[in-house]
Amino acid sequence: MLAQVLVLTGELSVQVIDSHSTRTVTLVAAAATRYARVFLAGTAAAGTSVGAPYDLLTAFTSALNAAPASAFWSVTLTAAGNVQIAYNGGSGTGEVNWSVGTGGTTIRNLLGHTGSSTGAISINGVKLGAYAPAGTIIATAADESDSAYQVRPVSFAVATTAGGTTYGIDAGSRTARRSVRLRLLPQTETEQGASEYLTPAFPPDTSGSSSRWTSPSTTYYTGAYANSAHEFIAACHRVPGELGVVINGLQPLIAGSTSDYDIGSLEASTARAEDDLFPLSVAGWYKYRDLVLRLTRTARASR
Repeated sequence: MLAQVLVLTGELSVQVIDSHSTRTVTLVAAAATRYARVFLAGTAAAGTSVGAPYDLLTAFTSALNAAPASAFWSVTLTAAGNVQIAYNGGSGTGEVNWSVGTGGTTIRNLLGHTGSSTGAISINGVKLGAYAPAGTIIATAADESDSAYQVRPVSFAVATTAGGTTYGIDAGSRTARRSVRLRLLPQTETEQGASEYLTPAFPPDTSGSSSRWTSPSTTYYTGAYANSAHEFIAACHRVPGELGVVINGLQPLIAGSTSDYDIGSLEASTARAEDDLFPLSVAGWYKYRDLVLRLTRTARASR
């Protein structure tokens, strides 16, 4: 999983109906800006700086539960890769109305949900997202060509004399780099299988979506069904902040048995698409694409 920083500006609020009250729940206040990632971010972060984005799922859970001051609601990433909204408390049913409030449909889109509301959710019931959450790349796995992180010197000059002595000037910095091939992304949302929540490689291949192929927006993630790996990569170096990254370790992180993930960036060669980024997963079969990336790691972080 890769997660991009989402820049949330202006009021984002929804209507919530539960056993406590019918009320407006605000994720981002009017005239405010918050920085978030989906899941791969600190659960205690305030989201007020780009270097310390908050986890969107934790922040929305906290907003939903602020008035009852109890854990009526939870918003989590499932093992399948979509976002689950669960109603856990009080009595009767709970409902999140995306169409009442300011920017509620943007919150809905960020979470990969659809419709005007979640509908009435019974106690201990859930509403599942229809597609992968915004600003993420969720793939089946990385294949065996994964290089793992390889450490290389930066600002380093070295030479060996004729006598065999080696001299060098070393700034003391090292870069951790990784080459990875993420497997089996649906080519577009049309090729997405039933109960499959992987990120499509591309936007729909239709006349109405042609600008998403040629002029991808830096706020692509605010639209419905607007998430694609192509747009994610195109936006990476035009939006602030670094990526959250976990390769072949997402399931333990979701289960809570681990908490660490990587902070890093796409290497310049990937951003420039010097090589084909989206080869066919299986030669001659156009339903799935792989994604070939080079990443750099700048830090380890914990949820």
